[in-house]
Amino acid sequence: MLKQRLIIITFTLVVFFCSLFLTMPAHKAYQWGFYSSDISMQGISGRYLSGQAKQLKIDESTVRNVSWSWQPLRILLSKLSLNWNINDPKLVGSGVVSINLFSKIVFSDVKLILNGDKLTPYLPKGNSISGEVGFDIELAKFSDQIENIKLVAKAESLSVSTVLGIFDLENIMLSATGNEQDGFNLKIIDYKFSDAVDILIHIKANKITLTGHVLSESSTGITLSPLLPFIAEKQGKIWQINWKGNV
Repeated sequence: MLKQRLIIITFTLVVFFCSLFLTMPAHKAYQWGFYSSDISMQGISGRYLSGQAKQLKIDESTVRNVSWSWQPLRILLSKLSLNWNINDPKLVGSGVVSINLFSKIVFSDVKLILNGDKLTPYLPKGNSISGEVGFDIELAKFSDQIENIKLVAKAESLSVSTVLGIFDLENIMLSATGNEQDGFNLKIIDYKFSDAVDILIHIKANKITLTGHVLSESSTGITLSPLLPFIAEKQGKIWQINWKGNV
């Protein structure tokens, strides 16, 4: 009889604490340190695992109007998975983020449309981007490093300011795959005129290799004309790229 009572009491306590955890108000969870210390939030509402924040800041990046909701069935796979949405004036998107027992973070099914100035802080000093960029991220897996990434980015009109000048690009699509151990492959094409631009970039550690071609009469060829002589050889109307260097 005593053993049965202990089982019932234990089960009741487990259910109680699980219910308390799942129904915990998001603002209380934030006050009590249940969210990462790297995250700063304002205007929090909803529940811990299904809530909203009017403003969220991670490191130096700030976004507005963020919401999230958890996927309870993923717990059976030892994962905490959240659906998330962002509706910021300069960043709109949604996707899934998962964290497993080994502290690996996985982003999947991500759709983002952002203003280029959101990318500027991640560029070398003195460089900037303006224009709208769309991202379709199939997978991005992180631990202490990037373990795997698969994404496509598209921009109809993009202006890139560098120490070498301002480059205005049109109809550019970039696909990226790889990881830090084996390196990353980036492919750049003109998604409206595939013969105009086809560049493959391989980056491993601080080594970079460029191959491919650019049609000299294309908008990209005209825009990049001050740079192309340093990385390519002109053959008729085609710039043939074959260059290696360090980043």
